[in-house]
Amino acid sequence: MVFSELLPGTADGLGFQLTDAQSRSDLLTVWSVIVLLGILGYLCNAALLGVERRLLGWHTGARGG
Repeated sequence: MVFSELLPGTADGLGFQLTDAQSRSDLLTVWSVIVLLGILGYLCNAALLGVERRLLGWHTGARGG
């Protein structure tokens, strides 16, 4: 989603905020969006790992061992 918001023609979203702040040389906003994307990526990964462990708990690969 963020990649599609980086393309011209969008008017909202994190990708738009990132490119808009970059064009205005607003470094605080650029870094804030980058940190927010990192946090969202970590949370999505943690959630999907939890779903994987719940649904594939019987599988030895899902247990991390």
